[in-house]
Amino acid sequence: MTASLHQKLWQGGPVMVNVAFDPPKTLLAFAAFFRGCFTKRAYDSFTTYLSGLLMEHRRLSIESIAAKAPLAVYGRLQYFVSESKWSTEEVNTRRLAYLQSKRSLAATGDGMLIIDDSACPKPYARHTEAAEPQYAGCEKRVVRSHTFVGGVWANDSHYFPIDVKTYKPESCFTQGKEDPAFRSKIQLAQELIDYTISNNIRFRDVIFDSWYLGKDFLRFLDERDLTWISEAKGSQKVRYRHNWTRVDDLVNVIPPHKFARTVTLPTCDGKERMFRLASFDTRLKSRPGKLRCVVAVGKWDERDQRGVHVFLTNRLSLLQSLQERVIRLPSSGKPVTLGDALRLHRLLNDREAFKWTRKNGDLLKLIQLTDILAA
Repeated sequence: MTASLHQKLWQGGPVMVNVAFDPPKTLLAFAAFFRGCFTKRAYDSFTTYLSGLLMEHRRLSIESIAAKAPLAVYGRLQYFVSESKWSTEEVNTRRLAYLQSKRSLAATGDGMLIIDDSACPKPYARHTEAAEPQYAGCEKRVVRSHTFVGGVWANDSHYFPIDVKTYKPESCFTQGKEDPAFRSKIQLAQELIDYTISNNIRFRDVIFDSWYLGKDFLRFLDERDLTWISEAKGSQKVRYRHNWTRVDDLVNVIPPHKFARTVTLPTCDGKERMFRLASFDTRLKSRPGKLRCVVAVGKWDERDQRGVHVFLTNRLSLLQSLQERVIRLPSSGKPVTLGDALRLHRLLNDREAFKWTRKNGDLLKLIQLTDILAA
């Protein structure tokens, strides 16, 4: 700002300033990949909206983007997001194609497909579509919220979201669960997996939490010949020494000497904790065929009240060499084992998991352990 201009502003005199604001060239080059998804006017709004997303906001909204993005018009952005006829599925499919076209970003065969659901509390949203009273894990209670099911691809070097599907509770449909348009969380998860496969995104295992570990979902995975890893529910029964035993009773019926294997793991709160492990082949009543079961005794953090975690997988070779194998991550130098990889899927239960994972990239390297142990 020149001295004369500064003086005019100070004195309140008339000033005309012509400034041209353009999004960065790198951003425009990226946006050009999606040009075919929009009309010319909608494409202009798309580039404005995209550049606005990259700015810092105390609370991200169309209003805050319009206030900060140069030359943005609130009405146009509002129309672009809520009324314009562009296809979100087409845009997302192109995004995945863009990632697959870049060697450093593309999915590789050693990756994991992580499936999980989460909720965004909307306690005051009385007229927002699909914001209904339902259980929110982040609040640990029933609260008015948006719920969605998401899929994320990850390996030891990078990760990216596949897609997010909004879950609408039965109260949103005139015929409830019998309505043809209703989709359960299980069905949405299945659609995400099929969508991933149809877009030629390679992955090795599907990782999900205990809520999805049921008859229908496992049958779906078996039909597609997919391998998976999941934590088991405490009330679930597995076969141990020819008896059906509740998962939360396993630690009491497995002889103490079977927990002779101990590992010390770096946990999410930055501390190192010791875990005692036992593993055996097992079965589920809801699924034919053999599975591998791992019982880990130890706490992930101070909030972990159970202190016992049981994991199931249909990758039978996954834990064959667990007894003696301890791998050190190159950057951290801390001893870790497959137990970390088995609990990686639990990270997405938290609202801040994506940010936390970005800051703790070493944990994604734990997925490599499955390859090392299965070799």
